[in-house]
Order: sequence, then structure tokens, then C-alpha cells
Amino acid sequence: MSSADVPVGDADQPNTAAPRGRALRNFGLLLTSEVAGQLIAFFLGAYLARALGVHGFGAWVWATAIIGYLVLLVDGGTETWGMREVSAHPERLRGSVVNVLALRGVFVALALVLLTLIAATAYPERRWALVCGGTSLAALALQSGWAHRGLEHASPAFASLLQRLCMLAAVLALVRAPAHAFEMTLIQGLTEIAAAVLLLALLAPRLRTGERVSLRRMRDIARTAWPFGGARALRGLPFVLNAVILGYFWHDADVAHFGAAQRVAMLLLVLGTVFGTATFPAMARASVTGGETERRVIGATFRLLATVLTPLVVGGVLVATPLVALLFGPAYADAAAPLRVLFTAFFLTGVSDNLRRVLHARHHQRQDLRLVITATAGGLAATAVLTPWLGAMGAAYATLAGELLLIVMVVRALAASGPAPPLAAALAFPALAAAAMAAGVLLVRSYGLVASVGAGALVYLGVLWLARARLLDDLRQLELRPPTTPRPDAA
Repeated sequence: MSSADVPVGDADQPNTAAPRGRALRNFGLLLTSEVAGQLIAFFLGAYLARALGVHGFGAWVWATAIIGYLVLLVDGGTETWGMREVSAHPERLRGSVVNVLALRGVFVALALVLLTLIAATAYPERRWALVCGGTSLAALALQSGWAHRGLEHASPAFASLLQRLCMLAAVLALVRAPAHAFEMTLIQGLTEIAAAVLLLALLAPRLRTGERVSLRRMRDIARTAWPFGGARALRGLPFVLNAVILGYFWHDADVAHFGAAQRVAMLLLVLGTVFGTATFPAMARASVTGGETERRVIGATFRLLATVLTPLVVGGVLVATPLVALLFGPAYADAAAPLRVLFTAFFLTGVSDNLRRVLHARHHQRQDLRLVITATAGGLAATAVLTPWLGAMGAAYATLAGELLLIVMVVRALAASGPAPPLAAALAFPALAAAAMAAGVLLVRSYGLVASVGAGALVYLGVLWLARARLLDDLRQLELRPPTTPRPDAA
């Protein structure tokens, strides 16, 4: 159900609850799907690390870093723009979908040219991995998951899980030797195309009538969406440059160690993104009117976000060494040190990206872009100095430096544009609960990774159970109907 399906009362009346459980259900479905997907990714990472070897795995990490960045360029900000547009104006669904897909098609053609030029400079193993990764660019050109999310449908969660299961089966059947790194990028792209076609088929009944492809509309979308796309491209630039610079100054083994650490720590980014995707429609609706409604929704959002992310960063730092050994094997022991730094950095990324969503909801995407440009410049300066000098550890420290700079600037920008998220209050309770969890982990640390993680999880869940009334109240805040009177600065 979209925001347009929610009846709106008089502006003078207090906000009442929307159909119960929508935010909780959407977050639960997205979270379940992504957790399952990450478990698959962890298993695939462990399998590929062993099947491809350190050097083959490093070549694959190098290639996928570049492909992933080109995917951001193809998106061009249309994902966030489309979610906001469809969430606020579901009656414009067809026009949004057909013009976004057409615009992405143009971006794909440009990205494939760039991919070919990069591939020409690489040695054969990297070259073929890059070329086969072009299928992932084609998949994004067909991707309509953003429209489903704007309508608050759960279809993308199921399609994503199905894609990863199919990819897992194909990789286990076909990727068995170091020379097969290129097959991995091909399999990933083909399964992503299949998932994109499925989502389009599910959306097709709602696209039968309405607006057609329009060059003018495409230009309008590009003009409005480019700050989102520019910000995302800049946000992703330090991550890809870390891997690329490592590949040019260090060996494939060093790229593999950093890639292994990054894949594990990426869990924090995935959960932060899933959380933001599930709560952004509520935040966008609340920002229309501002005032107390927006204040309550923002406060609830960041208290829940801190509750999700805090135990993961604390636990990840504590069990980094046995976790790397379990997932990738003894050959990747050097990945544990950068993993600890990346856990901290990606925790800050998850928080700052959701802070930036508040700016997006307030239609301050150009200000967000300026902040991201500044933070990215600082991060890239750190990367240029630290990565060639310290290798994987330098890349991790450079990532942390850039995230620290960005979060400070975004907090200041939010305080100047409206109600600011109460970060200190939001972190207080999860920090105490995570401290209790850490004590549980340390008490049984000598009994192995499974016992440590199990003890820590039981302690943290127990603390959450004691505070369940508070958590449920925060979830209810995300179900409030906005009043009809728009905020004075609403665009």
C-alpha cells in the first residue's frame, strides 16, 4: 500500500495510527531477506576464497570493485529519486518507471564503453572478470525494485533472495578453480537480469496505461536525480579506489585480504541500507509537514537503527580473528586487523547514510551532495597517502577517516535545517546493552566462536526483551499519519 492509500484527517486533529505493522512488516521482510542473502554471501565468500585461491580471489575482488562502482553510475540517483516519487505520488508510477528505465539504458551504454577501456589495461584474469561483469550493468538497467519499495511492496526482498540462491547453486556447480574468476561475475550478472525481469513482470499489471517514454521527462528526472547519483557515486569512490590502488601498488593477496575484511564488515552497510529503505517512506511522509510529527519519526528511526547496528560493531571487533579464520581459512589471517577498523568505519557509514536520508526527505539533496563532496575529498586524500604506504590497513584507516568527517558535517547540517536526530540519546541504551553483550562474549571466549556469539546474542536479546515496550512504541511512531498542512519549506 502506498502513502496515497492512507486516509488523511484534518490538520487540527492529532495523528492517528495507520494500518498497524506496515513498517515493522516491511523491515522484517527486508531484514530477513537480506540476512539470508548475507549468509549466502558469507558462504560464497568462503567458498570462493578457497576455490579461487588468494590470487584468484584478489583478482575477482579488484574486478567487482570496479563493476560495483559502474553500477552506481548507471543508477544515476534514480533509485532514491524513484522511491521518493512513487511513495509520494503513486499515480505517477508508469511515467516514473518507463522513463527511469529508458534513462538507465542510456547510462548503461556509456558505462559499457568505460568498462571496455578499463578492461583493455588489465591482465587477462582481471580483464575477463570485468567484461563478464557487464551483465550486472544490463541488470540494473531493467531493475524496478525501487518502484516496488516506493509502493511498500515486499517483492524486491523475495526477488533478491531468489537471485542469490540461484547464484549460489550456479557457482557451486561451475566455479572450481582459480581461472574461473570471470565465471563468477558472469553468473552474478545473469541471475541479476533474471531477478530484474521477474520484478518487471510483477509490476506490469500496474503499467498498462499512462505516460510513455519522453525525452523531456528523462531530462527532468536526470536533472532532479543527479544530486542523489552524484552523492552515491562519491560515497562509493573511496571504496573502489582502495581496492584499485591496492591492486596497483600491492599484490593480489593484499587485495584479497582487504576484500575479505570488507565483505564481512559489509553486513553493517547492508543492514543500514535495509533499515533506511524500510523507514524512508515514513520519513518522507513525515517531512511533508515537519513539526512534532517529523521530530517523533526521526527520533524513533535512529533509536531503532542504533539498536540494530551497535551490537554488530561491538561483537564484530571482539570476534574478528576467529570469524575470518572460519569464513576464509588460515591463509586470510591478515584480514582480521583491517576488519576491526572497517567494522567501526561501516558502523559510522550506516548511521551517516541514514542521517543523509533525512536531508533527502527534506528535499535538501544538493546540500547533501556538497557535504559528500567534501567528505569524499578528505577520504580520497587519506587513501592516496595511507593505502600505498600501509596496504590493507591504510585502506581501512582511510575509510574510517572519511566517515568520521562526513558524520560530523551531516549532523551540523541537520541541526540547521530542522529537527536533528537525537544521536547521543539514541546510542545510549544500545551502547549499554552492547557492553553487557561484550561481557558475555569475553566470559566464554575461550570456548570458541560459536559459544562467544551465542552468549553475546542471548545477553543482548535479553536486554531488548526487558525494553520491549520502548521498542514497540518507536515502531508505532513509524505508522503515524501525517496531517494535511504542509511544512512551510516543503518543495
